[in-house]
Amino acid sequence: MDKKQLLLIEKFCLAGYAILVFSATIVFVTILPYPQIAIGLPNFAKFVLKSAIKHQFVFQTLLATIATCIHAYRTIGIRQMLIFMAPSMILPFSAEMLTIKTGFPFGHFVYPDGNGINFTAIGLGYKVAGLVPWTIALWWFSGSLATYLLARAGVEAIGLSQRLSQIGAVIFGAMLITAWDFAFEPSMHLSAVRFWNFQQSGAYFGIPAFSFASFMTVLVLFMSVAARFWRQEPLQLESSQLNLPLVNYLTNLGAAFIFDIFTHMWIPLAIGIIFGLAPALTFWWIRNKYSRDVINHVSTRRFNETMGG
Repeated sequence: MDKKQLLLIEKFCLAGYAILVFSATIVFVTILPYPQIAIGLPNFAKFVLKSAIKHQFVFQTLLATIATCIHAYRTIGIRQMLIFMAPSMILPFSAEMLTIKTGFPFGHFVYPDGNGINFTAIGLGYKVAGLVPWTIALWWFSGSLATYLLARAGVEAIGLSQRLSQIGAVIFGAMLITAWDFAFEPSMHLSAVRFWNFQQSGAYFGIPAFSFASFMTVLVLFMSVAARFWRQEPLQLESSQLNLPLVNYLTNLGAAFIFDIFTHMWIPLAIGIIFGLAPALTFWWIRNKYSRDVINHVSTRRFNETMGG
């Protein structure tokens, strides 16, 4: 399979992922809050709607993972991808398993089963040991690699040392996903949809505040492990190679914003914009500007050499 075919599959999976996420989100905020609409549907329509709600997260996660793997293979290589994949799947998934058993480190919560005509619980896939859906490990990988690459490319373009670039990429990459969590959890918690249920209340719109600190700590931990074992040279990603990470992240963030708007959660929305949307676009813009400057510099140098010759 050549590069053009891989790129085509990558774009198809990314587009499918975005379409599934936003179409499902619209259903979640417009139909699920009013179960009488679903109950009044014909039996076949009920079956289709229930099946779509129960399985859409599995399909969208698989599409995101396939697109992420192809993109990583094309841009950073399979070695770097696997080095990031291992800690990004194992460490947070283990932390979630421990949390559901003990309440540490994220606080007491559970993943409900997606069943019943009321559609209030979303199916996330088979639960490992009856605790955490297997798709969650893939979500951690695809979501965190996207934000790490965005942050790493932006920080490197500023011209910092390699060590500072790695540290900055870890901190800002973790911040971007945490900003999504700040934007999404309160509105999801107060909506008719349940991806997971907290069994204890907290200060941040009913969510325990320490959960977010633990969330970012786990992100920083596994990103640091991956960065430690990556090759110690700049990634040198072109701006076009950041399109997938940017679209991946903005898809997740956009879905959270839709939940915020429909539940009137303006503070979480503002946090998501300030600490998520704005930095992500800034990192992409910085790298894009750096790429243009390099191209202009090379073109000017070649022109001068030609004229001089």
